[in-house]
Amino acid sequence: MNHPWITSKQSSEIPPEALKDIQQNLKKFNGKFKLEQAVYTYLAMNAATVEDEKYLREMFLKMDTSKDGKINKVEFVEGMAKSNKNTYTKVELEEIFSEIDSDNSGMIDYSEFLRAALNKTKLLSENNLHAAFKFFDLDGNGVITKDELSEVFTKGNANLNDKLCEAMIGEIDKNKDKSISFEEFKQMMQNGLKAAQK
Repeated sequence: MNHPWITSKQSSEIPPEALKDIQQNLKKFNGKFKLEQAVYTYLAMNAATVEDEKYLREMFLKMDTSKDGKINKVEFVEGMAKSNKNTYTKVELEEIFSEIDSDNSGMIDYSEFLRAALNKTKLLSENNLHAAFKFFDLDGNGVITKDELSEVFTKGNANLNDKLCEAMIGEIDKNKDKSISFEEFKQMMQNGLKAAQK
């Protein structure tokens, strides 16, 4: 994060509308469902616009005052509080931090920040959802199975046991065939978006 190429790309100000959008996205983020988190991580890394990612990188670097590539709770609360667009109390900011810190490490890494701060409505286009579904549908047969989920999470260094993979599928599997179709996948993401917007 301290490399001259990255620090030279920082601008002094994030436009107020971009900052407001980022803060609202952080507030609305719901990190409870592992599959949804994984989909947003994939989309954040593969479908975010260059401009959106630029503003998020700038904000992350400004908040990371220790320059260790992660944001701790104090840095997050102080960084958000410094913004003239901040409308949240310290307690609300601490709650937002805890929601974003999905691995409960006490730190927010860049991928967690990016996943939480991106505009979900923009990310959930039909094309992006198809690309994300294909990422999980390893054999390309049109459904995501327990074994495919396990393999994808294992590659991402998040080993899940069979029961957890079955439970994840069970939350989404409407026709009880022990797999997730694209329509079920799409419905899960749209339901998550609606819940976040309430």
